[in-house]
Amino acid sequence: MEEAHAHIDSIIHHHETAIAACNATIIALHNQINNIQITSTIYQARIFSLRSQRNEYTEIYRLPVEVLCQIFSFAQINDRGEMLPFSEWTEFTRVSRHWRNVALEYRYLWANITMTNGFNNSYWAEQAVKRSKGAKLVINIFGEKAFFPSVLHISRFCQNPIRGLRVSYNSVEDIWMGVQSTLAQFQTPYFEFLDLEGVDARSYSHPVSASRWCQYPAVSEDVLRNNLQRLRNMRLVNCSIDWSSNPLFQSAMTHLTVRNPALMPTSKQFVFALKEMPNLQYLDLENAFPPADQTTIQAHVHFYHLKYLHLYSCISDEVEDFFGLVTFPPGATVQVKIGCSMSPGRPNIPRITAAVSKSYSLKPNAPGPIFRSISLFQPISNKNHTSGLKLVLFKTRKYTEQLIYDPGDIGVDFRLEFCWRTQSSSTEERLVMKQFINAIFSSSLPLQGIQCMSLAWRAEQQELTPDLMMNTFGKLSNVDTVVTGGNSSRPLVDAFDRGLASQEAPNGSQVEHIFYFPKVSSMCFCNARIINSKSAPNPVAVPVELIQDCLVRQCKRGIEIKNVSFIQCRGLGQEETVYAMQESLFNGFREAMMSL
Repeated sequence: MEEAHAHIDSIIHHHETAIAACNATIIALHNQINNIQITSTIYQARIFSLRSQRNEYTEIYRLPVEVLCQIFSFAQINDRGEMLPFSEWTEFTRVSRHWRNVALEYRYLWANITMTNGFNNSYWAEQAVKRSKGAKLVINIFGEKAFFPSVLHISRFCQNPIRGLRVSYNSVEDIWMGVQSTLAQFQTPYFEFLDLEGVDARSYSHPVSASRWCQYPAVSEDVLRNNLQRLRNMRLVNCSIDWSSNPLFQSAMTHLTVRNPALMPTSKQFVFALKEMPNLQYLDLENAFPPADQTTIQAHVHFYHLKYLHLYSCISDEVEDFFGLVTFPPGATVQVKIGCSMSPGRPNIPRITAAVSKSYSLKPNAPGPIFRSISLFQPISNKNHTSGLKLVLFKTRKYTEQLIYDPGDIGVDFRLEFCWRTQSSSTEERLVMKQFINAIFSSSLPLQGIQCMSLAWRAEQQELTPDLMMNTFGKLSNVDTVVTGGNSSRPLVDAFDRGLASQEAPNGSQVEHIFYFPKVSSMCFCNARIINSKSAPNPVAVPVELIQDCLVRQCKRGIEIKNVSFIQCRGLGQEETVYAMQESLFNGFREAMMSL
């Protein structure tokens, strides 16, 4: 019996030794896998860098024709509007005669005719039209009214369809006369897009009369309407618009942007203009709403094909009235931005969200929008200095540098943004802002779906405490990406660290309203101060070691860290660069993970 026990014990010991060896092998393999992944990441970064360098030194004759055309478009004409001699042209572009001829024969290179202060030559514009060989033209005019004679010269012999006209003028008085003359002269324009931008009309003491659009003697409304019958995309910025009867509003329009018109429409004119464009897919209105009045409008507009709606107004009542006039499909992306002052009263969030919910469908019991995003911004302007608060919450899996301060069109279902504009930074105003933020996050708004949080706060440092953040952002349990910058970086990381520590405590499950993101896997610091020493006395700078500790704790909980990045960050006068700090973070994080 003892021999049998001894035999069994020896077998058990052998198996335990084998298991221990397997575990050691697994750990070693994990370490090797981590090292391989790290090495792979490093090599990928190096390959990307080398490819960029290779593109910089690539001989021009190896580039495709499309890229060559972009290069030749800048090299074909000198500063005096003259074609360079072939010898100088070849020396400048360093290409053979063959590739020069390829570019000259590529008709789409010449389809864009641009006239600016640096170049306004009718002869070369005529040559460009001839070389375009019937391709749809895009005419770009930037500057003064003196350019329009050249455009009219082109119109005398041009048989090309005009795909688009883009005009940016320094004078509000000149833009309409020249544009209308251009539209009337071309026999077959078939415009697909029209982009008109003037200076801010509100800066003029005598803004342009709206009647000048349709009553300019040289152009009739029928001519304009006929030439614009295929218009699909239109952008009007700082322009005077006749809302009552305007040939610009075509039924085929799919994209419309109107910002800061000189004259506002009435509610009746506004509804009439929108009804002329039932096929709109993209609508962007900024300070282009009818003023709030007592007139009751029974008619409404339903956008059957609307996919994206962006609204901005300094008066919240105008936005609310707008949602009483229109309806749109439930799948449309809605982005609302409301600007108001601190003192006269703050927007009523439930009332505005209820108005938006009604507009999502004609059905009375249809479900409302899915609340995915809130943006709060308090720019405190003092001449050349701007500071304030901006809090952006939005849903996205992909983060790019452009999304830090202006998320833009990121596929949210509903985004609501409030802006306060004030000339001072009094304690009372900042207190109002904090109370308003607390009111939002203590309300019943469904914020659980938000997956990315961006915070840029430039208020006084003593007002930014981890306790404030922990109490404010306790509902955001599904956030997986955190973007921070400015003075908010340090208290945010401190609060994150305290939240993780509280969860690791024995009674951590009983902690309420904690600033704790259990799913965070990506962090980005923009315009933040990063230092290497955790014991540095500066309360604004973020120690690399503190970030490292938070990431290690997340990894211990099984969260895979996907991205940690620093964009336009700086230190506190040290000679070390942010790149060195990032390397220090990476090396410390790797060593900490290897020791687990």
